[in-house]
Amino acid sequence: MPGPYGSPNRIEPNAGRGNRTGHCHRQTAIVVDTNIISRLYLSTKQTVLVEQMLQKNSRWAAPLLWKSEFRSVLALYLRKKVISLEKALAIQQEAGDFLQENEFEVPSA
Repeated sequence: MPGPYGSPNRIEPNAGRGNRTGHCHRQTAIVVDTNIISRLYLSTKQTVLVEQMLQKNSRWAAPLLWKSEFRSVLALYLRKKVISLEKALAIQQEAGDFLQENEFEVPSA
């Protein structure tokens, strides 16, 4: 698990490359927002439920906006002295690594 629970599960390298019959099988991704990401990395009442969701499907995707919103959440935890700057930076890095290849832009039009 990410955050204080260790590293997240990763997508298998051969996922989506097809099978012996030539049919391509895709792994479904769960689209998450900052609320879900925050509950995974910052201990809350819902963290266990979010961890269970991650165990069922470890491929998550998020709009690029998640980074800015997540930094705001971390800044709030810093201001309230719930976490240290070092911890906030480590959480930001780990969450960024986890979602790096599954971020997408949302068109404004």
